[in-house]
Amino acid sequence: MALAASSGRLGVDASLELSSDENGGFRLPWGIRKRLLQKGISEERPISGDEVKVHLQGKLQDGNISITSSDEAFTFVIDQRPREVIQGLELGVQTMTKGEVAEFTIAPRFAYDDLGAPPLVPPDATLVFEVELMDWENKSDVLGDGRAIKTITERGSGKMKPQKGQDVVLSMKVTSRKGAVLQEHVELEHTVGAPDFGTISPIILEVLRSMSQGERCHVLLRRFASDKIVDTAHSGADVDLTLVRIFEISDISPEEDGTLMKKFLSKGGETGETCRAFDEVVLQVDQVTDGAKDVKFSGCCVLDFPLGRGVVCDALDFAAATMCVGEEAKLICSAPLNFQEARLGLDSCVEKAVIKVKLTSLRRGPHFQELQDSALTTKIDEAKDAAATLFKTGRFALALEVYRRLSASLDGKSEVQKVQSICELNQAACYLKLAKPHRAKELCDRVLEKEPGQVKALYRRASAEFQLSNFAAAMKDLTALLKVQPNNSEARAMVEQLREAQREYTKEAKAAASRMLGEKADA
Repeated sequence: MALAASSGRLGVDASLELSSDENGGFRLPWGIRKRLLQKGISEERPISGDEVKVHLQGKLQDGNISITSSDEAFTFVIDQRPREVIQGLELGVQTMTKGEVAEFTIAPRFAYDDLGAPPLVPPDATLVFEVELMDWENKSDVLGDGRAIKTITERGSGKMKPQKGQDVVLSMKVTSRKGAVLQEHVELEHTVGAPDFGTISPIILEVLRSMSQGERCHVLLRRFASDKIVDTAHSGADVDLTLVRIFEISDISPEEDGTLMKKFLSKGGETGETCRAFDEVVLQVDQVTDGAKDVKFSGCCVLDFPLGRGVVCDALDFAAATMCVGEEAKLICSAPLNFQEARLGLDSCVEKAVIKVKLTSLRRGPHFQELQDSALTTKIDEAKDAAATLFKTGRFALALEVYRRLSASLDGKSEVQKVQSICELNQAACYLKLAKPHRAKELCDRVLEKEPGQVKALYRRASAEFQLSNFAAAMKDLTALLKVQPNNSEARAMVEQLREAQREYTKEAKAAASRMLGEKADA
């Protein structure tokens, strides 16, 4: 049967492209032509890795030689390496549905190229196959050693697959070879990789990592001698597993440092309004724990507040600004200063907080882009005053976020370019307080490109360089500043601090050099 791929050259390696045609969204590459002879009975199609079962008849295009004609089913795995059939058949079958019959005309570059397959297929031969797709299944060896063979029984949707540590909802039934139910879970919320399923937990981890949302699969377990994963009870057992849901988690902390994560529970209605900077929102808090147990939370709490005013803790303000009406989420907070909120029973003693929230409504005023003249000035001043108050009270992260929101809201309005520079300078001040001098320096650089000699930008960049121990660069900025404002007391004070730091650095460097030379002398 001349179906197997030649051991010689196989022409180009190709793949299917998405399109909207009779092949179900796939466009066959040039060199493979399909003619539908009989429609299939389903909508699903096999994909890479599936084991397909077909009836087929093949011949040379001129009809002189019959390559294969069999009443028996022929099976092969799509994209198996080494290939079990010519590439033209692999690609063609992926456009078919169960029960479909089609004719494929396959150019040499997707068959046996210029080598042929003597004695049946001459060089540079075009082949014609009539193919009936009978069935297929997807089998994979989960651990690569035969202990767990997975078969997909119903495909899921989407490309996202859960990773270790991600939360999912699953249903699972484990049945022994004698039919006894060993484990059964219905819509269990599970953290991928957690040892919730006893000795077979490592297998379930790997199976879940290969699944998409909505997928159902069957896993056959096999035990080896002295096996610690598949124990005696699970030898020959069947696992029926459904991945009901994958919880999407995003990092919504301002610096994307993982200190505030949002786990989506419900994304809200399709028409749900999305929050804009400085909207007034109503946020319902349903549950507060420290990740394991409830804290001093008195029950469902409804908070009505304007964004960016510091009325609620930073974590709730950051979260609400990312939500749309109707959305439900769990917030995982690991920076205590950001989630201290007396109304939720959260104080400095709680090191981690998990807060379940729902954005029930919002009230939206005119946006910055819609305002002009005095109305615009008033709204800008309100936001600046709120950020300044937050800064003075030590809430630097939220102050930084308010300046960011204000800057983004004014983007494109030429009449407020000066306000943009003020926002950037104040963000730099926040970064200095948050011990992130690199970010502060970047913002000052941006302002000084537009306004060379800007005093506050020079001072704050000097402060950033000082924190970075770039003493010469800091002194250069302070010198430039003092040429503009010779009596600037803050700049003069920093000059003295710099000189002291340089003297201390020189002293330590000399001591280190002496120690090194002394060690060499002793050696």
